[in-house]
Amino acid sequence: MKNLTKYRGQDIRMTCDITGNPTPNYYWFRNNVSLANFTDSKRFTILRESYGSRLKIINAQASDSGVYTCKAYNIEGSKETSAVLTVMNASPPPSAGGKGGNDDDDDIGITKDKGDGE
Repeated sequence: MKNLTKYRGQDIRMTCDITGNPTPNYYWFRNNVSLANFTDSKRFTILRESYGSRLKIINAQASDSGVYTCKAYNIEGSKETSAVLTVMNASPPPSAGGKGGNDDDDDIGITKDKGDGE
């Protein structure tokens, strides 16, 4: 994954493109704390996709800033990838087209090749 800077109120998507055989189980963390432990978990959605896993954060807040890690485990082993998310505590600037900066989501991700021992 790559580091990302967004503004308060925007929606964010992070992709974890780690695959394996058998299909791994995915776990997401912010600053080494499982997202399953978040009390505000309704803003965080984790989906399993054919290419891996996706995390969506709705209405991002400055407190969402941190190091996000996706860990994938199967009987063959584990892999992980991380990125730093910075959420600016300000409204997004207008884009060149005159719209606010929250008109689209951003995808960030990493692909682990099957030749990497998966």
